Amino acid sequence: ICYVRILYRPVIKELFNRYQSLFADSMLARTLSRSGSDEGKGEHGSSDLNSSLMAPFVKVGCSEPFLEFLLQHLEDRFYNDDQDLMNEEECQQQNSLHVIRIGAAKVYQVEVDENHHRTLREVTTPLIAGETFGGAPSVGLEWRPQGVVRVKPASSWCCTRVLHRSVVVKGLELFPGIMPKVLAGVERVASNISILDSLQRSNVFAGMHHLPLQELSNAVDNRVFMPGDLIMEEGLEGTSMFIMVAGSAEILMKSKGEMNSSSPGFVVAKLTPGAVVGELAMLGVTQVRQASVRATQVCFFGEVTRESALTILDRYPVERDLFAQIISQHLEMSVPARITQLPLLQTLERKLRDRIA
Repeated sequence: ICYVRILYRPVIKELFNRYQSLFADSMLARTLSRSGSDEGKGEHGSSDLNSSLMAPFVKVGCSEPFLEFLLQHLEDRFYNDDQDLMNEEECQQQNSLHVIRIGAAKVYQVEVDENHHRTLREVTTPLIAGETFGGAPSVGLEWRPQGVVRVKPASSWCCTRVLHRSVVVKGLELFPGIMPKVLAGVERVASNISILDSLQRSNVFAGMHHLPLQELSNAVDNRVFMPGDLIMEEGLEGTSMFIMVAGSAEILMKSKGEMNSSSPGFVVAKLTPGAVVGELAMLGVTQVRQASVRATQVCFFGEVTRESALTILDRYPVERDLFAQIISQHLEMSVPARITQLPLLQTLERKLRDRIA
């Protein structure tokens, strides 16, 4: 049960019109005076602001549906003079692209002296309405202006319109054909992304008939991960597997002493396109993830849920049996090591633990 109170916009406008003198030169006054008058027109109207944010994507030829998706998920934000619009050192808004909507903003860059001491220097010219800052190079949003590390309101407050990196990532998942255009120039991102090709190259699905693989490729959900993102986390429940189509990632496992820590563990293997991970959890052989997977570059994955995969495999008995054999081979390699690490068996001699395993 949720209880909320709502203040409607017409009520605010009525109060503003009734007591204008009390709101003189306030954030509310300037916002309401702009509202409705700058939509679709004016030097820095909404259409102009949106065009500034969409420019990088228009430039590389992104489709209208993709652009429309981004436009539907822009966010307007207000900042007081004691708030940072962007602060690289505190990782605030680092992966967003902003355009100044109302007001102006002071820009700071880092200067390094001969003793390698870093100091912040305010740029002479502030950003004004209609100008952009920020970016996210990993999804095609280049930093501008270059070298900016901090942005603050130039007066008591300002308002920006923001395109978040997470929105771009979701757009890439919904419109996978756009990915090569948006990520052009990002190292080792495939230009022709095909889930089916990845399945056919995978050791897990090698030898399976074309038809069930085609159905599996049609059943995937597209997923995009940025460098540093965790695709899977060791110890958490999971019911899906992932097929890497493009990019690079690493598999990590925790040592015995790290099981209850926030550390992702140490790197035990690298993943390249065509790799399949999480198949044991997808089939219900294990209830939790046996390792973590972390993106080292921009990664494009196909995610297959347990429900989708088992429904397809039930229609192809030969492939279902083949898949079961592959999983059994995985278990033969992984289960003994896991059994010997069980806390329940740690008091036993190593030779006995090995025999049980």
